[in-house]
Amino acid sequence: MTVQSLPSQDDVRATAARLYRLADSNSAWLASAEGADLWVDGQDALLRTPVEMLQYYIHSFEILVDRLRSHDAFKGGMVDLFEALQAHVVACTETLGKPGFMHSLAHALCVARSVHAAPLTDDLEIVNDSLLMVLSRSYRLFRFNAYNSGVTIRYAADGWPAFHPESGRLVVARRYTPDLNPRRVQQYNVNHDMMHVVLFGDCYVRASSEGCRATARRLVLAEEASIALDLRIYRELARYGVRLHHLGEIEATESGWRPDGYHSVFAEIAPDPAESERLEIALKRAAVDSVQSGGLPCPTIHARLQDWVASKAIASHAQWSRATAERNHSPAFRAAVDAIPSLDGQSLRLDSAAFENWSGTDRIPVDSRPPCEEDRARALRRNEFMALAVKVGEWASRSWGDRTEAAVGEFSRRLSCLFGSGGLPFQDPTLIGIIENQVLPAITPDAALADLLH
Repeated sequence: MTVQSLPSQDDVRATAARLYRLADSNSAWLASAEGADLWVDGQDALLRTPVEMLQYYIHSFEILVDRLRSHDAFKGGMVDLFEALQAHVVACTETLGKPGFMHSLAHALCVARSVHAAPLTDDLEIVNDSLLMVLSRSYRLFRFNAYNSGVTIRYAADGWPAFHPESGRLVVARRYTPDLNPRRVQQYNVNHDMMHVVLFGDCYVRASSEGCRATARRLVLAEEASIALDLRIYRELARYGVRLHHLGEIEATESGWRPDGYHSVFAEIAPDPAESERLEIALKRAAVDSVQSGGLPCPTIHARLQDWVASKAIASHAQWSRATAERNHSPAFRAAVDAIPSLDGQSLRLDSAAFENWSGTDRIPVDSRPPCEEDRARALRRNEFMALAVKVGEWASRSWGDRTEAAVGEFSRRLSCLFGSGGLPFQDPTLIGIIENQVLPAITPDAALADLLH
């Protein structure tokens, strides 16, 4: 079932009444799930929009939707709803300037909170999620694709979580969650990893036929392509000509940011697509150079690039890519992971990231499917299988080195017998238990593996 249906005017009015009550009190706003999401810009839009003015924008939007319904392409689902909300904000801004922007944004956020589209987490609020769902088409499409790809986001109470985009599981470190209740995390602290999963997630466990160095190069390009897309999202937020508080929050993530006298790279570069592409090219070149030098910082880094992404961060990307590539080329790891078929299109997308620059174009390298509960359920099952295969492969590689062909080959053979010729039966909720309780013990009785899996 596709997640759809437009909210009624009564639903929007009820949501608006609740949001206005919360927005009147800073303490109530901070302590609410709605305030955690809508944050500073959402509260500002509501406080600048009288309730009677909001009624006008509710009516104006309904007129727009009625006109859109006459077009065959308008299906009335989540994609169409948010496209219409953004079009409404653009039209109101072009006609009425900043007041039109603030009033139409207040309305759009009330609609967004009415539907609470495509949730990815049940223990965290994503700060500014609704704002970007309305104002940034790129962010919106990645969010909907993340839902369909089975992405889940959860909080890590302790430690520094490992990065495993192939599993679809995004774990947020404690340092990224302010000490507020309900617990929340800024969109840019999850959006980056979300893009990794949607664009290239499956590629992070695959090995290039050209060798380990080629795999490392592909992986570091995936990292930098995902970083460069932040320029595009910033540009989409800045296009309205209104100085959103969230623009400043994004600028504060730059490596060279200072509270006074600093000229933001985002503010300077992102509005110009050609400059965005040049910076993306410089970022990718520095990362590839770092991979080739063994993970050392690039000595000839672009000056503005250094203000945006520090050379030591680029070097850490290169080091991670080299280590991951070495893991991926382990025979034991390959035998386990290759039992899970590759996702269509992701390898080609990763190849294109090497010579295409998405930050300065209008092309979005993902599809525009609406959120679909069946797609998400299937993807969640596949992600479970992949996470299991990766754990088995890493454990086997550490425990047996290259002397694993027989044992891990038996693992793959038994998986193939279970899966049959029809592919992975992701709809079967008992299969993970069968693998853990029957297949793996038949390969090795080592208790360390059982401990690792649970």
